[in-house]
Order: sequence, then C-alpha cells, then structure tokens
Amino acid sequence: MLLLDQLIAVDDEQVHCQVSTCAGGVLTPFLTPQGELPAWFGVEMMAQTVGVWSGWHAKQGGATLIPPGMLLGGRGWRAERSLFPASVTLDIRMTLLMRDDRMGSFEGDIRYGTQRLASAMTDSVLVTGASKGIGRAIALRLAQDGYQVIVHFNRDRAGAEQCLQQIETAGGSGRVLGFDVADRAATRAALEADIEQHGAYYGVVSNAGITRDAAFPALTDQEWDSVIHTNLDSFYNVIQPCVMPMIGLRRGGRIITLSSVSGIMGNRGQVNYSAAKAGIIGATKALAIELAKRKITVNCIAPGLIDTGMEGLEPQVIEEAMKIVPMKRMGAAEEVAGLASYLMSDIAGYVTRQVISINGGML
Repeated sequence: MLLLDQLIAVDDEQVHCQVSTCAGGVLTPFLTPQGELPAWFGVEMMAQTVGVWSGWHAKQGGATLIPPGMLLGGRGWRAERSLFPASVTLDIRMTLLMRDDRMGSFEGDIRYGTQRLASAMTDSVLVTGASKGIGRAIALRLAQDGYQVIVHFNRDRAGAEQCLQQIETAGGSGRVLGFDVADRAATRAALEADIEQHGAYYGVVSNAGITRDAAFPALTDQEWDSVIHTNLDSFYNVIQPCVMPMIGLRRGGRIITLSSVSGIMGNRGQVNYSAAKAGIIGATKALAIELAKRKITVNCIAPGLIDTGMEGLEPQVIEEAMKIVPMKRMGAAEEVAGLASYLMSDIAGYVTRQVISINGGML
C-alpha cells in the first residue's frame, strides 16, 4: 500500500508524485499512460501505484490535485509476467476503489500495461562457482526463473562468459564477476564494489567448492587448507558482505548453501571435504535463526553423486558407489538446479534452516 505525500507535477502526459511505502521508503515515481515504472516497485507496488494515475483520471471539475495523505490502493489485482522481469511487459488487471471528498468517487475495472525496467533493486542473485557444473546449472535455471544472475568465476572466465551468453541468448540478463572465494579481502572488495554499483542481491547461492581427496594419513597441509578455505571459509567470505545490504532492502531474501552427502555421513578419503561440508551445514542452520525475523531464508542443499565432472572418479569407483544408491544412477546438475529454483521462489518463503538431500536415496 502506498500513501501519497505530495503531487510534484501534473500535465496531460504525466504525473510526478512522491509516495511513501508501507515499509517506510519514499518513492518519487513518474506515471505515464504507458505505465513505465522502475523494477524496484515490484509487481504489487506497481499495481498499487496505478491508483495515482487512475485517480487522476477520476478527477472532477477539472481539479488536478490529489490530496496529500490519500491512501492509494486496489483490490482484486492480478499481474501476468513473462520469464525475464528486466525487459518484459506486465499486464495488470485490477478493480480499483478510490473515494475522496475533493475528487469524488472512482470505482471500476482497469487494464494497465507497465514496462518493468532494470534498476538497482532488480531481483538479482549471485551464484558462486557458476562457470561449470552445478553452479552453472543453477545460474541458468535462476535466469530462466526471471532473476538477473551474477555469474561468479575464479579462474574459468571463459566458462562464466559462456554461461552468461546462454542466459542472454534465452532472453535473460546478468553479468560475470570474478574473485577467489578463499581470499577474504579480494572477495569483500569485489562484492562491495558490485553491490555499490548495481544494488543489493535478493539471493545468494554459495556453491563454489573443490576436492583434494587423499587418505587421512597422506593428507598434506595444502590439501587440508585449500579445501577448508575454499569450501568452508567461503561461507563467511561470500555471504557476510551480502547480508547487511540484503537486510537493507527490507524485502526478505534467499540464501542457499551447497553441502554434500559427505558432510552428512562422511566419506573415505574425504576427511577435509567432509569437515568443510559439515561445517557449512552448521553455519547454515545458525544463520537461518539469525535472519528469520528479517524474512531471509537460509537453506542448504546436500547433493550426492552428481554427474558434473568435478569428482573425477574412476569408472570402477562410480560403479562401486552405485551399490549404495537405490536409484542406481548419478544425479544431474539440472536436478539440483530445480531444487535451488524452488528454494529461491516465493512459494518457499516458510522453508528455512533446512538441509535438503538430493542423492537418489543414499540416506
């Protein structure tokens, strides 16, 4: 719901006004017959703001003043949108009810087309490790869902660019962003600069990870440290700089972390990896408690054997592993992406602090 503060200018082509939102923000939209509004109004706010234009056309006696303090709202509105909100037309149908002593009454059905434009608060999602594998599949799926995707990479810029090209070819939008998630200072600098330029993220998918497998007695310091720094420290390095800007949006948000079946049940030759992935589960659950009152959900996906090429396992090892997978196959990255799509969606707004396994029934 919007509250009109003041009417700045009105002519035959355009209304420029200042309104307050129910969240306490102040907006100064320009309203035209084509209904061009910034994306950060969101679908509901755009439907509500239509009340200014419709009310203006309901003026009586030539009066053009919409009284300050007037509540602008609608009832029974419905919006239809296509996949990519940065460049689509929203067709809003609503029944508007407005009454005011100075303007008289206006009640009736209106059909209003609006163009949603990119802005600093377009729903954007950062996906780390998105140049290949599960991260790439998640980035492509979230772009299909209508988000502007920040495709992160560390070394594989070419893979990230290919992912972005796929997104744009399908009609989506995004950008690439490179940094080493294990480097705290570099990660913070890159994220703060990107948020400063483009605005806070609605969602973060902390996916980047590596394996350095070895039997524990033979595990080197470097193999331990690199896995812990990349897989576990990245939880803090990536998510912490994003949280306060996300809270500042006052719109809720979504954080998804990637653990592993190894983080739940352990795995031979992966003590370092299992430790890091188990740590992610604990951190996810704790952060979910902290952010719940902010309507920011925090959930963890724990894949089993997924066909991404990351594991680098020998065929005989995979064959042996299939003995403990009731479905007798490896999962697809797109199946993990489907779960991420659900957790990022509005319908998952009451799902938080959960670890969801996708492993063919391994446990």
